[in-house]
Amino acid sequence: MAASKTVFEQKTKPTLLIANQVGNMYAPSVYSGLASFIATNTLSSVAGKRVVLFSYGSGLASSMFSLRVSENTSPGSDLDKLVSSLGDLKARLESRLRVDPSDFEKIMKLREDTHHLAPYTPVGSTEDMFPGTWYITHIDEMHRRTYERNPLKLAGQGQERGTLQAADVQVELTGDTHHCDCVCDCNICTCMCMVIST
Repeated sequence: MAASKTVFEQKTKPTLLIANQVGNMYAPSVYSGLASFIATNTLSSVAGKRVVLFSYGSGLASSMFSLRVSENTSPGSDLDKLVSSLGDLKARLESRLRVDPSDFEKIMKLREDTHHLAPYTPVGSTEDMFPGTWYITHIDEMHRRTYERNPLKLAGQGQERGTLQAADVQVELTGDTHHCDCVCDCNICTCMCMVIST
């Protein structure tokens, strides 16, 4: 361990900000590692870097890919916008709602009782969610989900709109409502890990 400590501190530790605060998110973990890396560095220090992302899951499969960060650090560039959007990541993590263990147990019990339940309309408040958070409002008898979004206020703009396509699933983003025909709820997602290559 001592032999690799310096390399770990330099290349891997900056990717663990979210993982250390949130825990394993399975498939999103690789992207939370990337977000952590960007959030814990300056614009000039990430520009031009090669980032290696590696995902693995339960010995069934793994994949590795790399990306090179843009070198364009000019004001308003895509990289500038990305780094700026993650500038308050630590503050957002620190502002999360803390709940008593007994309340957490009740939440987990509700989740256990309603897992794979269809049709189902979730219960609970959305008041403590961050602006722009998507949440499930209904699951129909075929396990199709309907989502709504907490208002996201963008300076001088309305709600985000657009279309997201992933695999065979097409998702319409139309303001505050989202409907997805994806029925995957497998709980066999991959664990993710990431290292930074200089």
